[in-house]
Amino acid sequence: MMDSQQLLDIVGEIYEASLDPRRWDEVVATLCQLLDVKSGALLVHDQETGSHSVVGGYGINAITKASYSLGLGKLDIGWKAVIGRAEGEAFQFASHEETKHQHPFYYHMLMKPLNIHYMGGICIYNSPEWRVALGLHRDLQQGAFDEQTFAPLEALAPHFARAMRIQKEFHRLRVENFRLANALSKVMLGIVIVNEARRIVYTNPIADMILSQHPALNRRSDLLLAYNQAETAQLNNAIDALLQADHPAAHHPGLGLTHPEKLTPLAVILNKANASHAREDLLLPAHGVAIYLTDPDMAINISPDTLNRIYALTPAESRVAIQIANGLSVKEIAADNQVSVLTVRTQLRNVFEKMGVNRQQDIVKILLSGSFNQPEPHHHGKTSHPPSLAEDRQLDKSVV
Repeated sequence: MMDSQQLLDIVGEIYEASLDPRRWDEVVATLCQLLDVKSGALLVHDQETGSHSVVGGYGINAITKASYSLGLGKLDIGWKAVIGRAEGEAFQFASHEETKHQHPFYYHMLMKPLNIHYMGGICIYNSPEWRVALGLHRDLQQGAFDEQTFAPLEALAPHFARAMRIQKEFHRLRVENFRLANALSKVMLGIVIVNEARRIVYTNPIADMILSQHPALNRRSDLLLAYNQAETAQLNNAIDALLQADHPAAHHPGLGLTHPEKLTPLAVILNKANASHAREDLLLPAHGVAIYLTDPDMAINISPDTLNRIYALTPAESRVAIQIANGLSVKEIAADNQVSVLTVRTQLRNVFEKMGVNRQQDIVKILLSGSFNQPEPHHHGKTSHPPSLAEDRQLDKSVV
C-alpha cells in the first residue's frame, strides 16, 4: 500500500513530467514499483490525427511501443474497456483465462508473449481532442488487482489529468510555433523579431541572407548594428518607441540604412509584435518588434521546380521568369542563357500564357508576393516538421 509521503512524491513527479515529457517513463516506473505491478503504460489517443502513442512505459520493450503506435493500439481491448468507463474509475478489465477464450488473437499477440495474466487501468482524461488512459499489468505470481492497488491510482488520477492538460497545451503551442516559423521562412522579405532587450529571437532565411551579405546592417551578439553609429541609434530609437507604444498595432514609417558601397539603401520597416503568452521560449516574445528588411539588389531565390509544379513551366521558362523578377532585360537573359533574343521572347510568351499574365511587371508581382522559395526554416533547433506526441517526449521542457 502506498503511504502519504510516497503519494506526494509521485504527484510532484507527475507535474514535472507535464513540463518535461521525457520523464513520463520515470513516473510510470515509480508507480508500477509502488503498486507491485509487472508493467504499465501511459497511453494517449490524439483524436484529431487518429494516432495512438505510448508516452510513458515501464517493463514494455521498444518494439511493443512502436507497434502500438503503428496500429496495435487500435486493437487494444483494454483501451476500449478503460475509455468506456468514467474518468478516475480504476478497475480490472482482463484476466488471462477470460481473454484466452473471448479474445484469443489479443491473448496470443500480447498477453502471452509478455507474460501478462491480469490487466487493469483507469481513464485519466477524455476530451474531443485527446484521450488518456493508464494501463497496468500483473503476472500470475503477483495475482489479480484489488482495492489496495486501485485506491492510490484513483487518488492520483486528477493529478494525471491536470498534467496531461498542461502537456496538451504545450503540444498545441509547439505546433502553432512550428506553423508560424514555417510560414515566416517562406516570405520573400527578411523578417527579424527582437525582444524587449533588442536582442534577436528569430530570423527567417531571407533575413539571414541579408544580414550576412548587406554591409548596411549586421548581427553582432544577437544585436542589430547599422554601418554607422547614427543609423544604429535611429534603429534602436525606433525599436524602443514601438516597445513603449500602447497600441498593439503600432508601426514605424521606416528607415533607409546606407553604406558607401551601395547605391540604394536597405529598406527597414518596423511593427509592434506581441505574443499572447509571456513566455521567453515562445517564438514571439511577450513584448517585441518585427523588423522587415528589403534589399532591392538581392537576387530572388526561387525554386524552378516549384514554378513547374504550380504553372507547368519548363526549366528554361522558369529560369526566364526568375531572371525577369531579378530585374534582367530580355537581352541580358539571352546573353546569360546563351540563347537568342527570339528564343527568350518565345519563352516569355509561354510564361505569360501559363501564368495568366500579359506584362513582365505581373510576373515580378506574382513571384515577389508568393511563397515560392523553399529554404530550410531557421528557428533555433526546432524540428522542421510539426512535432508529434512521440517527439514531444524528446523535447526539453524549455522548448515549447
